[in-house]
Amino acid sequence: MTKVKVGILGATGTVGQRFIELLSKHPQFIIHSVGASSRSAGKKYSEATKWKITGDIPEQVKNMVVKVCKAELFGDCEVIFSGLDSDVAGEIEMEFLKADFVVFSNAKNYRRDPIVPLIVPTVNPAHFNLIPHQRSIHTLQKGFLVTNSNCSTTGLVVALKPLQDAFGPLETIIVQTMQAISGAGYPGVSSLDIFDNVIPFISGEEEKMEYETLKILGDLNSDQTECKLLDSTNISATCNRVPVIDGHTECVSIKFKNQPPPTPQEIINVLDSYVSEAQQIGCHSAPNKCIIIRNDDDRPQPRLDRNNGDGYSVTIGRVRKCNVFDIKFTLLVHNTILGAAGSGILNAEIALAKGVEIQVNGWIRTVRIQKNVSFASINDGSSLKGLQAILSNEDAKKLTTGTCVRLHGVLVDSIGKEQNKELQVNKVEILGECDSTYPLQKKNHSMEFLRETTHLRFKTNIFSAILRVRNSTILGFQEFFQVHTPIITTSDCEGGGEVFKLTTVNSEEFFGKPVYLTVSGQLHAESISSSISRVYSIGPIFRADKSLTSKHLSEFWMLESEISFIDSLKDLNDFIENSIKYVIQFLLNNSYHDLEYFNQFIDDNLLNRLEHTLKIPFITMSYNDAINILSKNSFDISFGSPIQSQHEKFLSTNYCNSPLFIINYPKEIKPFYMRFNDDNKTVACTDLLLPKIGELVGGSLREERYSLLENNILIKGSSLDDYKWYLDLRKYGSFPHGGFGMGIERFLLYITGLDNIKDVIPFPRSTNYCKF
Repeated sequence: MTKVKVGILGATGTVGQRFIELLSKHPQFIIHSVGASSRSAGKKYSEATKWKITGDIPEQVKNMVVKVCKAELFGDCEVIFSGLDSDVAGEIEMEFLKADFVVFSNAKNYRRDPIVPLIVPTVNPAHFNLIPHQRSIHTLQKGFLVTNSNCSTTGLVVALKPLQDAFGPLETIIVQTMQAISGAGYPGVSSLDIFDNVIPFISGEEEKMEYETLKILGDLNSDQTECKLLDSTNISATCNRVPVIDGHTECVSIKFKNQPPPTPQEIINVLDSYVSEAQQIGCHSAPNKCIIIRNDDDRPQPRLDRNNGDGYSVTIGRVRKCNVFDIKFTLLVHNTILGAAGSGILNAEIALAKGVEIQVNGWIRTVRIQKNVSFASINDGSSLKGLQAILSNEDAKKLTTGTCVRLHGVLVDSIGKEQNKELQVNKVEILGECDSTYPLQKKNHSMEFLRETTHLRFKTNIFSAILRVRNSTILGFQEFFQVHTPIITTSDCEGGGEVFKLTTVNSEEFFGKPVYLTVSGQLHAESISSSISRVYSIGPIFRADKSLTSKHLSEFWMLESEISFIDSLKDLNDFIENSIKYVIQFLLNNSYHDLEYFNQFIDDNLLNRLEHTLKIPFITMSYNDAINILSKNSFDISFGSPIQSQHEKFLSTNYCNSPLFIINYPKEIKPFYMRFNDDNKTVACTDLLLPKIGELVGGSLREERYSLLENNILIKGSSLDDYKWYLDLRKYGSFPHGGFGMGIERFLLYITGLDNIKDVIPFPRSTNYCKF
């Protein structure tokens, strides 16, 4: 059986470590991603974790890179286990739920939510029936959130459930706990507080026990939209912290509503014979016995009994008559296995075994009708492969390629080789029929054809993959402080004059002066970087460039960054190189299936090239050396000439076969804001060229010296009045800084292996071309 990929949130904490220990050897689940705080993110798990569980960190997770707990970074995970602290769990778990993940939580945050099942797996799995209503409230297809109870509550309800079922309502329950220090997390209670001591207070614990017990033992209402608290029972809890590492001991006294009460032997018989649904359906982690009875006068004891049933059994002893109530006994539960991570895992096993019904929304890609059964492929754009659905021939005949549907069914293991899971459909809803003129049928379409049907091309595998990779690219660059620079501007930052002038439909100057669609947000980003030292902007750029090549657009997206307090091109180039390598690795980690698709159908050397890019240092070459190399290779070019696209490709692809920085261009051919070098002939600028692509990045140190900048503005023929605000940045606390701009679409050409820039932007705009 193919294992289910799982992610663990709060993976470096004590509960997270227990999740890792239990899941590392699990036959149904495989750990795919681990998440923790930003302090740990980016480190190997073994470097980020102080391992506190007996034995070594499991090999399969030692070298995993810890991620920030953001839903978009866990896209390949089918199940999420959360060991997060309650201080952060609420917001993060809700983010994952709204992203349609299946989440099993150990935190307290949603235990009181009436539409969130609070489940102890060997007690009340019937509460999984709340999930369809929860999905309808949050408009989910397959995701849901389930919480397990507080560790002390867990042991108590395992003991109470069979007594309630056998002997009727429990009128009054008194429970006193002696709780292990591991329940307080790490570093938990200080040694000076707990050694030679008992602490008769655990914040919030008594209230949790008293509420959660009534919710877990309660029933769902008739339409299964809410859990009703058990209103026939009164419960009082007293909780104490004791110097024991693992294992909560609880002393329980019960008064039954029905009289006469059962005898101690009848109680023992019922507890000893209790079988949970988790056992009946063969869950891997379910113990052979949910409840183990000890007849010794001095049992249970934490050191001797906490690992019974591999930590999933509750051990009960000293069952006897109570002189105040009817019966009393002592129980022991392993607080970090059944009382925490183990409950989450066993809950997930139950959900997997029971086949909780899900809803899947999407569009039909293909339908195959066979003799006895039919298959349909449905995709909502969130992944490359989509989902195979098994349905009746009657339902299949209603579907055509492009139809929008909602399918209700159960995920089951697939016997086919192309997918791990498939949907056994119980019900089909057609949300939108597809006309017979639909142009995207099951065949290969040319890129030229798809450019003419831009509004529909996102439904194809290649263009949905482009959008996902584009999204991951943007996410990968978000290590800066993001700002938003204006789209409407009064300046031509690059000095090329290729701007779109903006007027009203009556050709009026709305702003009282000429304004343009921006060609760069750099100058505005510099203004912000004068107070926030590292910023970036990703936004649309507009250039009235009439070039008709496969590398030019009139509207495209640019990443522009400004970094304060750098004063050498080497620092800037290192920053650019590290940023690009970081994002490539991010894409390989988070969008591998899409990149694999491009490698198979677009460029069979793509993955090798990306891996090679990560391993090699980028080459640096001066402009002067580049001109000499080009001249020696039969190019008609001399010092002072611009390096054009054919030169860029020769240098990066043929001569170096490597990403290549060209630095220190003549000042005459570069914009006014670039810093003069000491030779007074060149400026401290850099262009990054990539094989097959040509120029990807242009950057420079910015001229921070007032008089030199002022003079260069005049030399370039610009007005000092227009740039007074920009000069002010040098007047009021000038600072060394640099920055760069990178075309997102050109980067995507390198990442996907595609040749035409019009294919990596959703709606391309170029000279004489502005459809849709």
